[in-house]
Amino acid sequence: MDAIEKFVQKQIKNPTKQTNRSALITIPVVFHVLYNNSTQNISTAQLQSQIDVLNEDFAALNSDIANVPTAFQGLTANTQIQFCIASVDPNGNPTNGIIRVSTNTSSFGTNNAIKFTAQGGSDAWPASDYMNFWVGNLTGGLLGYAQFPGGTASTDGVVCLYTSIGRPPFNTFGGNFNLGRTATHEVGHWLNLRHIWGDSNCGNDFVADTPTQQTSNGGCPNFPHVTCSNGPNGDMFMNYMDYVNDACMVMFSTGQSTRMNATFAVGGPRNSLLNSVGCGSLAQCIDPPTPGQVSASLSSVCAGTLVNFSLSGSSGGVGETYQWQQSTNNSTWNNISGAVGLNTSLTISSNTYVRCNVTCGTSTVSTPSTMVSTIGGSISTFPYTEDFDGVTSPAMPCGWTTQDNNADGFEITNETVNPRSGTNCPTYKWNTNTTTAADDWLFTPPVNMTAGNNYEITFWYRARSATYAEALEVNWGTSPTSSAMTGGVIFSDNNITSTSYLQATSSLVSPSTSGNYYFGIHVNSLADKYDLHIDDITINEIAPCSVPPVGGTVSGPANIEAGPGGGTYNLSAYSGDIQWQFAVIPGGPYSDFPGSTSPSIDVISSSPGTYYLRAKLSGIGCADAYSNEFTIVVDLRTGDIITKPIVLSSANYSYT
Repeated sequence: MDAIEKFVQKQIKNPTKQTNRSALITIPVVFHVLYNNSTQNISTAQLQSQIDVLNEDFAALNSDIANVPTAFQGLTANTQIQFCIASVDPNGNPTNGIIRVSTNTSSFGTNNAIKFTAQGGSDAWPASDYMNFWVGNLTGGLLGYAQFPGGTASTDGVVCLYTSIGRPPFNTFGGNFNLGRTATHEVGHWLNLRHIWGDSNCGNDFVADTPTQQTSNGGCPNFPHVTCSNGPNGDMFMNYMDYVNDACMVMFSTGQSTRMNATFAVGGPRNSLLNSVGCGSLAQCIDPPTPGQVSASLSSVCAGTLVNFSLSGSSGGVGETYQWQQSTNNSTWNNISGAVGLNTSLTISSNTYVRCNVTCGTSTVSTPSTMVSTIGGSISTFPYTEDFDGVTSPAMPCGWTTQDNNADGFEITNETVNPRSGTNCPTYKWNTNTTTAADDWLFTPPVNMTAGNNYEITFWYRARSATYAEALEVNWGTSPTSSAMTGGVIFSDNNITSTSYLQATSSLVSPSTSGNYYFGIHVNSLADKYDLHIDDITINEIAPCSVPPVGGTVSGPANIEAGPGGGTYNLSAYSGDIQWQFAVIPGGPYSDFPGSTSPSIDVISSSPGTYYLRAKLSGIGCADAYSNEFTIVVDLRTGDIITKPIVLSSANYSYT
């Protein structure tokens, strides 16, 4: 690093044509997308939007550069550095420049495991010709990191959290870091820029035109923000090499541009990229073309899984075009809308064949098809139960998906701690974020619901510690995303402190149209809480009411004596399942007589008083009906002295 710094300082003082040039340099980028679930497998459009952000930011063409304070506007720089997604691979073949890898690793840290296939990541392409850009789920709120020039080639490149890539509408994750500026910051490091505060109190970033500042800035400071006696203009906090929100970092300085370009000088650590053909154009396509072959990222998936398809081995060249197609029978083919590149992504809901039509001139040829089969599908047999034990933690069973809605890195995973039964249970793990509340979802597979029928979800839940009150609610909707959970809240508990499992049963759901719907369990605990466990989920279908129950009429003696004997009461003109009930005040509340389900009941009481009797009638899918409320007066039998009053019951009690 010292040698590189000496080289860079020499180039800054005595620039060569590579350091101070007017021609653009375009750096080929290869994206390595590591995903543990479909949410992390971000789209090609989102990756391309990240390239667009880099190109704008490094050329000072970003629309928000107008936000640079007047005092610093004369220092904004077009670096003459641009980026492309690689179109030619290290072997000289056409490529889409995107490597997608399904990994069993749930998240990566800064130990570079993401950069090695053997460790659940993806091996680097030659650093002399490409900028390796790894995208994945990172631990503990980490947004990204980069390797400075001069490091090991096998780890050379930048790493970014998948939710930080690109910008809306392609980045849908929300938050303060969804405009692609994490990559701008990390590529700055990759091109030898230090943090603007020099990583120490009033430190040195080796750039003359960036004011000395005390430490990093966060959020969106107000101008001027004076530290280290750098008034009147203060910190250049809107610089890409500070730590402010994406919306508030908008510029590189002229000195930073000079420093980055020095790495491309002859003998510099990035000089070899000037000779890379990774962004190069190919020769004219051949008519008829060689179609090549299609590969799928997965060959057997849960219904609803996003699968990536890539074309390789086609003859390539200028003028070659592509159209992806799908089929359910490998005979009748339909175009996939918008799928006209070397790769495409498709959500697989049933067994699906995919191929690519390759065209050059007047000739179109088709690749051999590849099939992706589905496991399981929509839930259509009830009751449906899931204990989450048939998979290896932290994976979810087929069809179950999660969403970290606020992208804070804390999410619901299938864990081995505190299951109610078996080995696993979905768990929202400890939220150590002291400012951000939980906003995380667990979605069921699609549930095939029939219009007019009723459906409910039952599950068990508990907190890990009574000290940390948790909260959850259950919603339902038409898609396994938070935005589609529009059916309404059907269960909620906002003060979960029990460390023993509680059973929850939702309100009934009755869709107006038949089709696939989803239940979503939404953990919305306050910030800085502990673990919340969920287990043993059951989904039931309740057929519509076919024969409404009829309450009927209760008859029997209006007065009975306390003690043995009592009275017999009968229910007539009723229909449905019977449950006898009693109350001590008119209108209730009523309590059930345990086991009293026949149309006749013997009532015995040792306690004089007035009591109220009725029958509740029920039917599957029907609202309950009730008989008349029958008043019973229990008189004190002559000579009896009541020593221990007992409420009305359908069983005998001793008395004196």
